[in-house]
Amino acid sequence: MAELDKIGPTCQSCSMPLDDKKDYGTNADGSLSAKYCRYCYGGGKFTEPSLTMEQMIEKVVGIMMIQKVMEEVQVKHIAETIIPQLERWRKAHKK
Repeated sequence: MAELDKIGPTCQSCSMPLDDKKDYGTNADGSLSAKYCRYCYGGGKFTEPSLTMEQMIEKVVGIMMIQKVMEEVQVKHIAETIIPQLERWRKAHKK
């Protein structure tokens, strides 16, 4: 995950860069979550608690394809490499 640290904080669920305070999700007490974005986390819980890692990868690929960041093959490879390293998904696979 050293590569992620170089670009600044990222959501530990979807890998969205957390560039601005408005990007952060919220904890149960209303404070900003240091780990998750507003799309993945709000009010102290995941916005889509039953989402699987594979579904998250598909979702991230879809978003990045809309943004036309790079070719789909590259996007998919990056998502499949990074998403499993994120805290939400590492914890899910330790069960």
